[in-house]
Formats: sequence, C-alpha cells, structure tokens
Amino acid sequence: MPPSREGTPWLKVLQTLVAHRLIDPGSEWRLHRQWFDASAMADLLNADFALAEKNTLYRCLDRLVEHKDELFKFLCRRWGELFGATFDVLLYDLTSTYFETDVERSPEDLRQYGYSRDKRGDCRQVVIALIVTPEGFPLSYEVLAGNVADSTTLSDFLDRIEKRYGRANRIWVMDRGIPTEESLAKMRRVGASYLVGTPKGRLSRLEQDFLGQPWARVREGVQVKRLATEEDVYVLAQSDARIDKERGMRRKRLRRYVDRLQALQRQRLTRDQLMMKLGAARHEAGRAAHLVKVTIPKNSSRSVPRLLPAGHAESEAAPSGGWRYATRGACQIQNDADGGCVYPHYRRAGTRALALHAARGRAPNAAGATATDATSAATTENHGQASSRKDPGSHHLVVETFSTVSCTINYLAPVSILS
Repeated sequence: MPPSREGTPWLKVLQTLVAHRLIDPGSEWRLHRQWFDASAMADLLNADFALAEKNTLYRCLDRLVEHKDELFKFLCRRWGELFGATFDVLLYDLTSTYFETDVERSPEDLRQYGYSRDKRGDCRQVVIALIVTPEGFPLSYEVLAGNVADSTTLSDFLDRIEKRYGRANRIWVMDRGIPTEESLAKMRRVGASYLVGTPKGRLSRLEQDFLGQPWARVREGVQVKRLATEEDVYVLAQSDARIDKERGMRRKRLRRYVDRLQALQRQRLTRDQLMMKLGAARHEAGRAAHLVKVTIPKNSSRSVPRLLPAGHAESEAAPSGGWRYATRGACQIQNDADGGCVYPHYRRAGTRALALHAARGRAPNAAGATATDATSAATTENHGQASSRKDPGSHHLVVETFSTVSCTINYLAPVSILS
C-alpha cells in the first residue's frame, strides 16, 4: 500500500489498525479517541496523531477491501504453517447489523430493510455472511444487502470458495434455513458434504421410518438414531441435558403464564382490555400457553357496567367456577335516566366490596328498571352525600357487566409441571 499523493502513509495506518486489533481489540472510533494516545505507536512508527484520524482509519479499510482475496489466501497459508489449521470442515452462518438513520437510500445501496435478527425492523441493515473453521479461523466473508434472503446466499459462496481454494470434499455446517433443495443438490454434484438441520415438515414424513431404528449411545446422556436414504443420511439425536434444559424453560414460562392469568383474575377489565392482555401473555408464554385452557364468554353489545342492588335475584347468577373480582371504591356508573352518560371513577367510602358476576338470560324490561332504580341515587347531586356516609348499613352493590369478562381456567398440564 503506497502513500497517497497527499502523503498519507497507508502502510503505517494499516500497521496501527493491526496492532490495535491484536493487542486491545476495539472499534476504530475507540482507537481514534483513546487507544492511540495511550500507546507508543507514534514513537514506534515515527508518526503523529494523523495516523489515528478517524476518517483516515475508515478509508484505509476501504483500500484494504480491494486486496481481500489475496489477503485470505496468504492468511490461510500462514495459519496452516503456524497452527496446522485445516479447512475440511467449514461453518457457514449469517448475521446482520443495523443503522439508526432516516436518510433515504437508493435501491442499489446495501443498507435496506429486511429481517432483523436484532428485532429492529424499523432500521436499515446489512447482512454479513461468514465462513470460519471450527477453530475460529475465518475463510471468507461478504457484506450483502439488508433485504437478501438467507436461502439465496449459499450458492454464490460455494462458487467463491471453489474458485479461491479449489474443489475439495469439504463438510459444510449450516442452519436449516440457509440451504435450499437446489443448493444441496449442487453440493452433491460437486462432491461437497454437508451437515444441516432437517426441516420439521420433512422430519414428520420420516417419523415412521425412524420408529423402526434402534437407539445408539454415542456418549453419556446422548443417544442417536441413524436413517440412510438414497440421497442423505438422517441422524436423530436425543440429549438428556437438552431435555432437562428445555423442560426447565417450559416450566418457567408456564409458571409465569399462570401467575399472569391469576393477576388478570384480580383485575376489573373490559372484554377488549382482557383480550389484549391475554394475547400479550400468550405471546410471551409461547408454546407453554397450550398447556392451559382459558375459556371466555361470547362478546356482548354492552360496554359499560351497571349497578344492581345486593339483594337482586340476578346477583346470585354468577357461575361457581367463573372469575370473580372484588374491588373497593372506583367504578363506572351509567345513569339511564340521564341519557346514558358515564360518570367515571366515583369513590364510595361507605360501599363495601363490589362482587362481579355475569348474569345471563335477563328479561330486558326488568333489567332496565332495576338499573334505573339502582343508579338513580348515584347522580352528581347526591354523590357527595353518598361518599360521605360511613354507615356499616350502606348498600352492598354488585357490579354486573357483559364487557367485563367471566373466565374459567382449566389446567391441561399435570400439577408437577408447576412444581
């Protein structure tokens, strides 16, 4: 790397980058802000801080990319000489890195929206494909567009590795989402082997064939079954440690899910609010949510609670296995005599616990009359008087609503799951 026309010593900049990465790995920004001043690189290279100017560091990396193929060939040769590294087994995987910027990009720009492994679908990203050995020596890498599909990247890498290092019977290890049937067929044609996870759909089709195969113990706590077909050899592995780990994770999620359901039992929610909270709880629980059956009533047109006197016949209609809510104080009151307006969060200091029940099959006329009688005393004129009474003989009110839900939880899992 000769110096530039402006006199920038690119070779010394590269030496600074390499020394920083070997001695104290970090970003170029950290090299610029901290590391260079704390090191003796300026004295060793007979240079000044201009070597660590941030834009100079980044431009040096851009110049280095032009020699990427030659650099990897040299490194592979040196790794073999120094460490006896072999490249018969290659690990291939993809990752991504995102950019927090709102600048519009052209379609040719690598920074695009795509599947985000960082859960940042709102940010543009690039995909980085990397091939390493089991010892961690990198063999090749490529920066791809952020919207590229994982399954479309393998074929190009096969050609690139074959062109750079020649054809050999290498073993490729990949996630199941990377290869396609076409890329696997291509690997078989060129003589390459592969180890990849089997899609669950295909594993279901092979279930009957696996049932007839015996288990073989390969080491303590690990058993395998082997099934050979015309094209591939399938290996079904069972690890006792993995079983215990996944069982513990499932129990933890189930316990958290049940705790959340019990917390929702104690809350006074509308149907829509409860459905949203149940959906969030089920999403967090994952597959463990299928071990618990939650039964909720059908929707109703009513959306505002009404008040019934404690002695009303409908107050005894609550199902014995339903969800019951005990609250004190705040409630919503609908005054039928005042056009159905709602007075939220009335505080009744003298009112005892409000028990929720779901009354069904009410005669419309009777229900309307009861609601009017029960709420007539809760208008704005007499509310202050009602709030100031602390007589133990005050009315016991039962809040009834079809939008506040009565639910029943049935456990489909054994009790030992929660222990």
